[in-house]
Amino acid sequence: MLRWMLIAACVASSGCSLLVTETTFGDGGAAGADAGSPPDAAGTDAGDRDAGEPFDAGPDATVGLCTADSDCSDGAFCNGEERCDSGDAMADDRGCVGAAATACPSPMTCDEAEDRCGPVEGTFREDLGAIVADVTTDDAGNVYVVGCIFGDTSVGGPTLTVAGMRAGFVAAYEPSGAHRWSHAFGGDDTMGDVSYPNRDCATSVAVDSDGRVYVRGSVSDGMPDFGGGPVVVDSGSTGVVVAYDSFGSFQWMTPSEGSDFSGRLIVASLADGSETVVSLTTFRGTTEIGARMLSGDGSSDFYVARLDRLTGNVLHVEWGRGAGDDFASDAAVIGNSIYVVGGMEGGMVGTTEVATDGQDALVARFGGSDLSVEDVIAYGGSGTDYFTTAVSAGAHLYAAGAADSSFEMASGIEVTVVDGTDGFLADLEVASGSLTPRWARTMSGIGDDRVSAVVLDSDTPTRVVVGGMFQEDVDVGAGAVSSDGDFDLFTAAYSVVDGAHTWSHSFGSMGSDNYVAIDRLPTGALILGVSVFGDGASFGGSTLGSGRSHVLTLQP
Repeated sequence: MLRWMLIAACVASSGCSLLVTETTFGDGGAAGADAGSPPDAAGTDAGDRDAGEPFDAGPDATVGLCTADSDCSDGAFCNGEERCDSGDAMADDRGCVGAAATACPSPMTCDEAEDRCGPVEGTFREDLGAIVADVTTDDAGNVYVVGCIFGDTSVGGPTLTVAGMRAGFVAAYEPSGAHRWSHAFGGDDTMGDVSYPNRDCATSVAVDSDGRVYVRGSVSDGMPDFGGGPVVVDSGSTGVVVAYDSFGSFQWMTPSEGSDFSGRLIVASLADGSETVVSLTTFRGTTEIGARMLSGDGSSDFYVARLDRLTGNVLHVEWGRGAGDDFASDAAVIGNSIYVVGGMEGGMVGTTEVATDGQDALVARFGGSDLSVEDVIAYGGSGTDYFTTAVSAGAHLYAAGAADSSFEMASGIEVTVVDGTDGFLADLEVASGSLTPRWARTMSGIGDDRVSAVVLDSDTPTRVVVGGMFQEDVDVGAGAVSSDGDFDLFTAAYSVVDGAHTWSHSFGSMGSDNYVAIDRLPTGALILGVSVFGDGASFGGSTLGSGRSHVLTLQP
């Protein structure tokens, strides 16, 4: 190419004059440095380099050696962390050494946008054609799902029929996801009733050590068939506990007649070796369970019933009631006691008075053999605070829920709400017969956030894992994550020792999504029950259908 060079020459006899000369350099270079290339550090000719080869400046001041690892960062997260070590044989001219490994070890996923590692996503049953309310597993890895269907529907097997607007269903699947068996039950209600949003729906499922499957649900008036023939129901909204054997054959059904609102159940395996079914029911007005008639005092009240797992006979009943909204949402076992969690606005549990600041998060301890009230504790501030879910290990109860007011659970252990409603998780240890808070973790952000499900990572746990929903953004321990829609979903794991965040994962659609359940498979993978109500939700390489529920997996 042409290069115009200006050369100043000083001639002693005639002074200085400006000479202009035109010099042509070929592609291979001629006199001086290669075309377009600066001289090397010594100012010598660099024309021995190939044309277009980047200039090697060497370790001089024009480039500068690194002094810290941050000097070597390429701005990317997933490819690992670069380091500063000028003595390393692999170091470049700045003394920087490339990452030895990616940021996230296999099989974890990496989120470059959020600079974080996450578990491996998978799908178990996509687009189930139903609304899922609960998911659980057994020791063989079979998966059990309950919820609602709208119209005649298949959930993987034969078509399930619906007499009214909707029906409750239970479905069993093999570890591969293949359908094993399923049933549906419901009344004749064709209009729906906003006063009873869970009517003609199954809301909870549990499995005992013999493989029996227990389903909690409610039905409207009519003649629902639970698998043993039609049963007459004429009480408006009747709560039911239904038992099936491991092959799906109907065993028994126990009703609670009256204004049933919602319910959950667990199989309580006590330290004395016995197993019993514990049913939790929130009701309005009056209800009857076994031979016990209960008349509520407030907007909602609750009872705890202990059932014989072989016959369904009601063995014991205790209840909680007050002038406000009182409910039981979950239960867990420590030793020979059953710990029921929920929310309460003052009132009584059994004959024990409960004092609260507003609606507080409730823990009530019952004797496992007779449901005698052993202790009642309420945690909360001046707002609406409550537990939604709980799990236990050893002497520890891990309870989670939501709060819209900050409060102190014990000295130095606080739930701090940032905005709206925030989710929280607490470790409550049984010490000297009483619950002692050990740590609490808040999932905070702009908008309403809450925890709806909890599970432990193993039978000898090192982590407690929660699932929940967030609006706008949430920080579960690894920095704020923004939502794609109105409500997105998060899963987060914390150390059982001190509540330290260990990993987290989030996803969602452009709409309002719902996180209903989490459990653990024998492989260590987590199984999730979620509903997606918007477009754009991607999980495990699949695009999840809107207006549907999905059963998904996460492998930590």
